[in-house]
Amino acid sequence: KILKIHEILTSKNWCQGVYARDKNGIVCDLFSRRAVKRCASGWILLKAKYDKLKYKKLYTKFSSKMIKLYPEICDNGIANFNDTVSFEKVWAVFKKANILK
Repeated sequence: KILKIHEILTSKNWCQGVYARDKNGIVCDLFSRRAVKRCASGWILLKAKYDKLKYKKLYTKFSSKMIKLYPEICDNGIANFNDTVSFEKVWAVFKKANILK
């Protein structure tokens, strides 16, 4: 069974400051088998599966929703948003952008 983002994205496997971390909190490659935590951009990249067009589409959907929901705190892109807000706000954007499936 292929897991969907909404089945695996939780506050426990989300991170800030880097694309991905292993179970010990050490920075690792986003696509590494060791990666157990990812930031918002990392989850979007993972979902796109190396497809640049899919990544651009997902990134745009997330960005648009992020700007609509949190205009006062998202003027520096997804990475900055991810690194400065709570998991709940990141989760809300994923959910509203409808890219959790």
